[in-house]
Amino acid sequence: MREDGHGTNSDSDRESLISVIIPVYHCRSTLRAAAESVLGQSYGNTELLLVPNGRDEDGSGAMCDKIAGRDSRVRVVQCEKKGVSAARNEGIRQAAGGMIAFLDSDDIMPEGALLAMAEAMKRDGSGLVIAGFDHLYFGHKVRKHPRLSGGIDPGTDRETMKQLYTDGFLNMPWNKLYRRDRINALFPEDLSLGEDLCFNQEYILNARRITVLQESVCVYLQNERQESLSGGRRDDRIEVCLRLYRESKRFFIRLWKLKKGQQDQLSFLDDKVVGTFLDELGLLGVSGHTREKTEEIDAYAAAILRFTCGGKKKITFEYPDHRLIYRAVLTGNRSLLRCLLSGRGALVRVKRKLQREGRA
Repeated sequence: MREDGHGTNSDSDRESLISVIIPVYHCRSTLRAAAESVLGQSYGNTELLLVPNGRDEDGSGAMCDKIAGRDSRVRVVQCEKKGVSAARNEGIRQAAGGMIAFLDSDDIMPEGALLAMAEAMKRDGSGLVIAGFDHLYFGHKVRKHPRLSGGIDPGTDRETMKQLYTDGFLNMPWNKLYRRDRINALFPEDLSLGEDLCFNQEYILNARRITVLQESVCVYLQNERQESLSGGRRDDRIEVCLRLYRESKRFFIRLWKLKKGQQDQLSFLDDKVVGTFLDELGLLGVSGHTREKTEEIDAYAAAILRFTCGGKKKITFEYPDHRLIYRAVLTGNRSLLRCLLSGRGALVRVKRKLQREGRA
């Protein structure tokens, strides 16, 4: 018996136990389905930690107690601080398991997800499993999975790590399985955007070996989180993006033990920043051109010019429309830029309409 009162029969049982952590805030309509998807997993040794966080405005906290009352594998962990990072951190501190997984309260864990990740971790002796996920985008499911599968050494398999980063598979915690004893740093609580990436990068430095799976271990429901493509905008988006760039640069320098003259190997980080800014410009095109949006467009254009030193940095573009928008930014042709963004926005709106009608 552990001193904190959480019962485990042996060290072996504790090491094989997976603690799944779900932060809970204003999620009464989706929490039950998320919890049941965890409790219905075929992996036999699990506990579910529900972490109410913030003011209980819709009865989510009471629902946590009801779920825990029906299943002894569920514990309700109170968190005094606000924010998803604080909730996840409290869950980590209270977890009884040797392995940890995360799920958001409006997502679903497919059957067999925990078993697939646990078996892969044991088979490869890895400290981290990274898997695929299904992105339910306004009712339209898009399967996202890594380009390869198998065990890798993150310190030497540079091309694979580059792909995982640029494809976004390092950004989130809910497509991963962690070892509790290798968590040396928690989620940064001064960030509410990109905190997952910071946590994962710090963790990977201790993971030593990673297993990559192409199986989907989460159904990510964007339409529950974001009612419009331009919703949830933040005034500090540019600053946060640049902070994450600096954090990622430090991470790869440490991971790959790069010396000062070798940092040109990190040009993909520059591509990612510019691509993110161009994506943000594209979203502004979706939402129209009010005066406020025009000011945001100008802010992103200025940020791109500063970051690329007026176009002196060599940037590689994945999408043709990015290249066109970038050229308009560099030439200072504001009317062309707004025309390109309007056209892109119109295409996105049509695509969204078709998706909602089930025709895309």
